[in-house]
Amino acid sequence: FADINNDGWLDLYVCGFDCPNRLYINQRDKFTEESGAYGLDFHGASVVMSFADYDLDGDLDGYLLTNRLHPSDAINNIKILRQKNQPLRVHPDNREEAYFIKPPNRMQLLVPAGQFDHLYRNDDGHFVDVSMESGIGKSPYYGLSSTWWDYNDDGWPDLYVANDYMGPDHLFRNNGLDDNGVITFTDVVDEALPHTPWFSMGSDYADINNDGRIDFLASDMAGSNHYRDKLSMGSMSGP
Repeated sequence: FADINNDGWLDLYVCGFDCPNRLYINQRDKFTEESGAYGLDFHGASVVMSFADYDLDGDLDGYLLTNRLHPSDAINNIKILRQKNQPLRVHPDNREEAYFIKPPNRMQLLVPAGQFDHLYRNDDGHFVDVSMESGIGKSPYYGLSSTWWDYNDDGWPDLYVANDYMGPDHLFRNNGLDDNGVITFTDVVDEALPHTPWFSMGSDYADINNDGRIDFLASDMAGSNHYRDKLSMGSMSGP
């Protein structure tokens, strides 16, 4: 829930894996679906949209976390997701993790399902994809959560992205406006954090010791037995 149009009423944005995302605008006595009018009818393995006014212009912008299914250990487990003239369907249960495409006059290619996340800037009620110009357009990972927080207390919202499996976590520092009036982000996770989870499950923030500064938590996963615990450690391996 978020007040997308600044009318004082909470609206609802719903993410879908194999259908377009939906935006339901609160009309006080009912909700109307208006994702297309707002530029938020994205179609492709969405997980969650995290809203924040990252450019400090008084309206909510959004970071759309998408998903890449974890690749199977065996190539025989890969199934075709897209047949000719049929849409790509991605499911969150890891049963299908790739699809085949055949460009004109080229060999057929096996492509992992999923894509990079998207940053949307709210321009007077219409959301514009500014992923590339902002610097957050990176490789597709198995993302599970995205959290806005001002980690360096400079007044500009920063963004932490928690990724499972092979994807590293990101801490995107908001650089504020550059000389051209564009807001960019820089991934500073290596220099700002002493450690990140191997397989992030989610993240959150709070001032847990009441010192006036925001603390941060990113959760990892745990195996169901000792062997699986050791197998999941970055410095260990199993047969």
